[in-house]
Amino acid sequence: MSLSRELLDKIARAACWACVERVDKAQVSKLLEVLESTGSVDYVIAFIARQYGRGYIRRNVSRELIELLSDKSIRSDLNKAREALGLFRWLYEASYGRRVPSCNNVNFDSLIKSILG
Repeated sequence: MSLSRELLDKIARAACWACVERVDKAQVSKLLEVLESTGSVDYVIAFIARQYGRGYIRRNVSRELIELLSDKSIRSDLNKAREALGLFRWLYEASYGRRVPSCNNVNFDSLIKSILG
């Protein structure tokens, strides 16, 4: 299974915003926990909205994650959702504390290049 270039770019933007908006690492891990415990992408989307409302996840990363998870190919396939959130977590962890490119213009390749220096 592989994700399209468009989805990889969305994941990179979400990871970039998560770093810029200083989302706590525990919040990133909780996304996968909710997916695993509920087996529902809709529950993850609701969880993101809840955490946004509580101030744990900020606007841009919430918007990017919800847009990503609302993609038809991810919303209908639990394994793709798991793959997307896992990749989001990896990119977030690799980028955390580093200087990242402008999130509005970042794509998968540019984020990888910024991680590698």
